Amino acid sequence: MLLPRGLLLLPLLLFYCARPRLLLLHCSCSAAASTTTHSPRLSLRYTPGQEYRPHCDGACDGSPHLHGGRVATMLMYCETADSGGATSFTKANLHVQPERLSAVFFSYKDKLPGEGDAIMDDGLTEHSGCPVREGKKWVITQWMREGVSAEEGWEKFDPLGARL
Repeated sequence: MLLPRGLLLLPLLLFYCARPRLLLLHCSCSAAASTTTHSPRLSLRYTPGQEYRPHCDGACDGSPHLHGGRVATMLMYCETADSGGATSFTKANLHVQPERLSAVFFSYKDKLPGEGDAIMDDGLTEHSGCPVREGKKWVITQWMREGVSAEEGWEKFDPLGARL
């Protein structure tokens, strides 16, 4: 399991873990974000039996970061299931039981001092949405990218950064 590096004392921030960087926050499910530098927000509804299988939102193979690729995810929990529906970081041995109006932020681009070019994480951000057993779960996903602009929008790149 990843151990906490430290607690950040910001009113909306609850917890910070290192490599991958993981933040648990309180949020508004209508938070605004620029769609020129980030992909549009995606809203997902889960009902009993529904889940999201293990996956990575960006490259998670230790490869170099590609211009325009995703670098981080904000997963906002607008409504939580009565039972089930946690988020599991499968290779990091981390299980997040969401609370309504909280969020998890994780970065999969890494560059430590003295290590040269930025690389993508090596699998620790692989995650899944565990099956909802009772009730329903609503989440909003926001992917952040690096290397996009109004002139070179996110839609010109696939999630890993390859030009479309």
